[in-house]
Amino acid sequence: AFRNTSVHYLNNNPHGVRVVQVAGSVIEVLVVPRELMKEAKEVAAGMSRRGIYFLVEEREGRNLPRMYVGQTQNGIERLYDHKAKKDFWTTAVMFVAKDDHFPLDVISALEKVAIEGVVNCGRYTSDNKVDPKFNIGIFQRQVVEKYFDDIKFVMASLGWSVDCADAAAQGEWHTTRNGITAHGN
Repeated sequence: AFRNTSVHYLNNNPHGVRVVQVAGSVIEVLVVPRELMKEAKEVAAGMSRRGIYFLVEEREGRNLPRMYVGQTQNGIERLYDHKAKKDFWTTAVMFVAKDDHFPLDVISALEKVAIEGVVNCGRYTSDNKVDPKFNIGIFQRQVVEKYFDDIKFVMASLGWSVDCADAAAQGEWHTTRNGITAHGN
């Protein structure tokens, strides 16, 4: 089976601001390098302001990179807050719903599932301290699961898997004890 996805590059720069769209999904994705926030703001003007985002640290080395998950109802303006307060991230990946399909409880549920994906898979360190609260029914849970499947797919295609099943399938393991973090294949 194929998943139809399109990536649009601002100024033909493959390392710059990108918009990702998954066919059949209400989710739009904005990939924002930290140094290109001004350019991203122009692109984001035509997008919804409600969704979740990942702040990603891109680095090589022995320690696990950091990743932070948050929610926004104020679009890219939320990233400006983090640019001033969190210095670790190099790229932000924002997932918003076309036509504001994300009610607050759905956004909170997505944020919680995404935080769990980041924390439980052991690929990243996270300083997420918020435990999002929400009240959704069984049918909305299915919708959240579908949205999160799209999010996992896009994140993996960008090189940042937040799916624990991927780690198990590839034979990856991670552990943290007494302030020491180890990972291997």
